Amino acid sequence: MNSKKNGTRDVGSDRSALETDEELVKRHAASGFSGESEYALFLSLDDSKREAVIARLRTMDLYLRDDDPMPVGDACSALDMEQRNFYRLLKKLKDLGPTRGLSPSFRVKAVAAPAQKGFAPVAERALRWKLQHEPAASPASIIRWIFESCADAGEAPPSASSIQRRIKVLRREGVAEPAAGAAGLQILVDQTAVGVMVQISDRVELATATFIVDTSSRMILGLGVGDPLIPEDGLMRATRNMDDDLMRHLVQHTQVHFDRVESIDFIAPPGGARQSKQLQKRFRVFNRRVSFDIHAGGKWRHGTQLVRYLGDTLGPYQFKPRFTEEGAPLSNSISEGIEQEVLERALLVEAMRWNESQWQQAEPTVEKSQRMREERASAITALFRDVVMRPEF
Repeated sequence: MNSKKNGTRDVGSDRSALETDEELVKRHAASGFSGESEYALFLSLDDSKREAVIARLRTMDLYLRDDDPMPVGDACSALDMEQRNFYRLLKKLKDLGPTRGLSPSFRVKAVAAPAQKGFAPVAERALRWKLQHEPAASPASIIRWIFESCADAGEAPPSASSIQRRIKVLRREGVAEPAAGAAGLQILVDQTAVGVMVQISDRVELATATFIVDTSSRMILGLGVGDPLIPEDGLMRATRNMDDDLMRHLVQHTQVHFDRVESIDFIAPPGGARQSKQLQKRFRVFNRRVSFDIHAGGKWRHGTQLVRYLGDTLGPYQFKPRFTEEGAPLSNSISEGIEQEVLERALLVEAMRWNESQWQQAEPTVEKSQRMREERASAITALFRDVVMRPEF
C-alpha cells in the first residue's frame, strides 16, 4: 500500500471524497480524547505501525459508514482476517481509538481489578481521606496510613503494590479534591519526560514537558514542550502558553478564583542550575512577597511532585519521570518524531480538559466579580511573563 505521512488516499473505489490520514485518525478518536491528542499519539508510532493502522482504519471506516457500507466479508478479505478477529479489532477501535486499538503490539496497560474497582471499605475510605486531605502525600505515607487504619479496624490490608496502583488510578480520576476552587497561592514548576518521541531540529528524542501547577487546586496554569538542550526553553514555552491559552481558558470557561501567589517551588531543569539561580534573583527583585525556592534531587526529583498532583498521565499521555534527565533509548524503527508544536498543542487541549474536571470537583468559594477574577489571573500571568520572558534569561 502506498502510504505517506499526512497522505491522501481514495476512501473507496466508488467514492470521490478524499480524506487525509490526519482527518481520518482525528475523526475516530476514542471517547474522552481530543482529535489532536489521538493524532499526536498516532505520529509517535514507527513507520510500519502507522501503515498498519491506516490500512485497518481505512477499511473499517468503509464498513462503518451509514451510506453504502462495505460488506463485512469484503472488509475481512481486504484485511486478510477472520470475521471474529475483525469484530474484535472493531471493538478495540471503538473502545481505544485507532492508535491504541489498531496498532500491532500496542501495549495498553491493564489495571488489576482491586486497583480499578477499589478496596474493602476501611482501606478505601482511608485512602480517599488521605488523598483528599493531603493531595501531595507520598505513596509510603499513604501505605502506612492504610495499614494502621486496617489494623485498628481488624481488617486485612491490601498489598503495598495494590495500594500504589490504586493511588495512580484515583489521582488520574481527580479524587484528591482541592480545598477550594481558587488557584495561585502555591505554585509548583516541574518537568517530566512524556512517552512520545518528538522532532527537535535534527534530533528525535523523548519529549520533555514543563508544567506550572497550582498545588491547592491541582490546576495546570502553564505547560510547554521544550528543547532539553536549552534548560530555559520549557519554562519559556510554558509561560507563553500560560499567557495565551491556559489562564485565559480558566477565566472564560470556569468560575475558578485566583489568589495572590505566595510561594513557588521550582524544580531546576536538567543542566539548568545556573539559569535557575538567575531566575530566583529576578523573582526576588520583581516581587519580594513571593517565596521562590529551588529544589533538586531526593523527593524533588523531576516529575516526582508533579505525579503526586496530576497522577502519571495527562489524557492518553504517560509521564516518564525517570527518563527526564537521561532520556530513553531510541528505536531504530522510528525515523521521525512528532513536531514540538503538535504535541504541545495536544497536551494543552488535555490540560484544559483536566482543569475543567478539577473545577467541577472543587468546593464552592465566595463569589467574586468577573473583573476581580480577570485582574488576579492577569497578575499571576504577569508575574511569570515579566520575569521569565525577559531577553537576558
